[in-house]
Amino acid sequence: MKQAVGRDREEGRDPEHGKNGPRNDPRSSNGHLSNIDWRGGRLSDAVHGQRRASHDHSALERYQNLCSRARESVIYIAEDISRAGELQAASLIASLQKKLQNKGPQQDVKIVFATGGTQWLGLTAMIEMLQRWDDLPGGMKSALVECNADLHNKPDMNRVVATHLDTIFPQLRGAHNAYANQLSHIFDKLGIPHAKRHMLYGDVVADPDEVGFREASRAEWRLIMNSVQEEGLLIAEPSRLCEAHPQFKLLLGMQRQAESYGKLVASDGGPDIALFSVGGSYKGQGHIAFNESNTPWSQGVAIDLLSYHAAAGNIKDNCGMHNFYSKDHLPMCGSITLGPADLTSNKDVNFITVVTGKEKRETVKALVELTADPSLPATLLQRGAPGSAIILEPASAGALRLAMHPWDFGTVEWNDDLKAKFFISMALHSGRSIDRLEPSDFLLAAPSSAPIREIRRQNLNSLLSEGSWDELRRMTARQVRDNLVSASQVPQRLGLEQGDLVLHIGPHLDDLSLAAQFLVDEWCRQGQRLVSFYTASGYTAVATPYVVELLQTLRSADAADLALISQAAKDPAAFQLMDRALLNELIRELQSAPYNQDATNYETWKLLTPREKELRAQLLLLRMEHSSCLSGRVCDQDRIAALSDAIAEYERVRPQWGSQDPKIVKEMKVAVRFVEEQTELMARGVDHSDINYPLESSWYGVERNGTARTSDIERVKEIILHFKPRLLVVNGEGFMDHGAHAITQNTVEVAAMELLQEGKLPEGLSLLYYRGVWDRTEIDGRANQLIVQLDQATLRENHESFCRNFRTQAPGLVPDPGIDAPGFFSEQVRHNSTVTKTECEKICGEKLSAAGLLAFNYVTDLSSEPQRGTFLREVSAKVKELERVQGPINRASMKSIIGHEPPGVALRSGDGQRIASVLNSAGIEPALFMNGR
Repeated sequence: MKQAVGRDREEGRDPEHGKNGPRNDPRSSNGHLSNIDWRGGRLSDAVHGQRRASHDHSALERYQNLCSRARESVIYIAEDISRAGELQAASLIASLQKKLQNKGPQQDVKIVFATGGTQWLGLTAMIEMLQRWDDLPGGMKSALVECNADLHNKPDMNRVVATHLDTIFPQLRGAHNAYANQLSHIFDKLGIPHAKRHMLYGDVVADPDEVGFREASRAEWRLIMNSVQEEGLLIAEPSRLCEAHPQFKLLLGMQRQAESYGKLVASDGGPDIALFSVGGSYKGQGHIAFNESNTPWSQGVAIDLLSYHAAAGNIKDNCGMHNFYSKDHLPMCGSITLGPADLTSNKDVNFITVVTGKEKRETVKALVELTADPSLPATLLQRGAPGSAIILEPASAGALRLAMHPWDFGTVEWNDDLKAKFFISMALHSGRSIDRLEPSDFLLAAPSSAPIREIRRQNLNSLLSEGSWDELRRMTARQVRDNLVSASQVPQRLGLEQGDLVLHIGPHLDDLSLAAQFLVDEWCRQGQRLVSFYTASGYTAVATPYVVELLQTLRSADAADLALISQAAKDPAAFQLMDRALLNELIRELQSAPYNQDATNYETWKLLTPREKELRAQLLLLRMEHSSCLSGRVCDQDRIAALSDAIAEYERVRPQWGSQDPKIVKEMKVAVRFVEEQTELMARGVDHSDINYPLESSWYGVERNGTARTSDIERVKEIILHFKPRLLVVNGEGFMDHGAHAITQNTVEVAAMELLQEGKLPEGLSLLYYRGVWDRTEIDGRANQLIVQLDQATLRENHESFCRNFRTQAPGLVPDPGIDAPGFFSEQVRHNSTVTKTECEKICGEKLSAAGLLAFNYVTDLSSEPQRGTFLREVSAKVKELERVQGPINRASMKSIIGHEPPGVALRSGDGQRIASVLNSAGIEPALFMNGR
């Protein structure tokens, strides 16, 4: 349980929100750590005016009135994430205007600010609204009007007191990605006075014999970080913390800061407005701030170790999981968070909650529809006073009853897709197979609400005007059963023949292997040729210590072997021969090595056999010598040793929470991941020459660079025209976040659309969409879906093969926020297959012999009608969405808010000069090491 260091509300039963959890009595420190109360080993104490979403206004209003438990919150379902940001900004401005009006002219409005990418879209939209108040763009003006803001009353930001929701520690306040640094830049742009900003910092310490807390000195910080890296963060082991211990002052400082901050937030009646998003689903138990499931409503500000999920969510901001867990797997980060008692200390507080992304849809369902309970932290946000808002978009709203049962809230226009959804939804929710469903199952299952019963009757009558009940339900059941195929039947169902070319263009160097290993097997077995391209290398997911281990292995390699590799790298033909030979030997080594994986151990290097280490190191050197920024410069042991020492030193001295890898390290990480994909696909029969090195996408990197550009689309068009595939394979999650997966899918679709419009699309081209770790394809009853049956041996082999080949990704980070513990991406695919199987059995009413099912959507022959027309309409709509979101996404990037992420070490600094000296001694130019120039 978290440790409260602030106020607690009186324990008891809240008539609206159920029984609170056990009370934690607050304890204040008198300046000595021995007097802190340690418990359990820890420190104690919408739719906007131009609605393009799937729900009309009256249906949304009816749903809110009948189903929402957030009684005082207005629900908006925006058409996309940029509009969600505008509505968040408009809701905040409207709330701020009313709070300012209700207070005296000398009183300020206290706002609690959250951090994160979801917030940046709204806060940067608010910044632009304030800057352009007298000349607002049409979309922003309509958002303000919809949220009942006063266009003639620009809010006075000088009267805003800004407080911070939570932070991570240890974390230097000035670090690029530090929560405090990000918010400080936002506050600058919002015009909030410095004197009225109250931040939570991750770098404070306290002296036992003095009052208060202060920023740690540089010397203190070095000692603290050395201790944390060696021992972990000792929140859970207070007995080890004597006053001389390096972490003593840090934890005492954090406790004093927490106590002070809790009092500050509660002062003057508590917060007036609080901004939120919510965490991933955790089976509906998503967190708010760092308040996890079963945090009592009475909990005040709290200190705790950072959860695994929270660490994974921040990993890109802090250069890898090895910065969250020590070499002995001990947690190295903690959190301070305002608790439920702080956030609800003002009964008139407005909660402005914005949630985007499908991975949070179960949390959204809990927030809006379920009874408030501490086991569901997001349900605390139901307590928002009039003026509160919940802003969603179609993905995050996808589990709401409004989306799942649209026939309950308004008149629907039945088409084949909606008919199939109707019967499948009824089967899944009633527990009766489609074959057993009767009209009474629909009518009798209606809630007590008279309006919903009447709407159901009307929609049932209109459905029956399309055909008889038996005919309609049998049509859906028959289609689902017809879609069930074995993996060996997939090529034939897709119209593939021996010699046909299958072109894959996917995001990362493992997505296809995770989602469709068995299809790769079949394509190769049945004589199709698979050619694979990648738009996003995924180098940020490779830990730098793994790269250092590879170089350390090369340091002890035979000089003659190094010379052979260096010589082969100079000639393209020789390079291909050696690359192929080393990969084939690595494949044999992997297949003979025992399966040995630990889901909690991110130091996977230790699990490799000696020969595997040698082969992976040699493949890395071959690629470096062939085509890296140091090509031809890493050819002997002295230079390898210098490079290894320089990277290790760079990693040791680089500041955490925001600094870039050197250019050569990025290139090495790409090479490492490429080898992993090569061995996986080659072992299944894909030719070495058909696995292509990742494309240089304009949008990919540590810093977000918007969505695809014309150059990216033209490159994909060139690839399609060059290979003239019979089948084009791409990921198909349909995410609305415009991240790597969404951009890749959109790029391929737009390229295909433009070729179709230009009359250049290869004749008879079909399109297959896969989903793997991050999502699964749900059974939809449509004709253009394959439901592939997989046996236990295939699922087991896919899992073990992934873990053997993708060493840097096994274990992975959180593939789905609904999982409870660290694991493997391939296990999540297996889990998805069992969920889909259960879903299919409920729909069909029969047990299946398969161990799991995975569904795939496809479009046959894009050049024929009606596929052509449907495809063009859908992709054109996506293009319009891309045009809408491009500017807001760029505006909300950290690059726009703060500036470019800095290099970890400047060559002119003392640390940089030491690194440069090591490189210069071996004849390696430091400038090439850093930036490739």
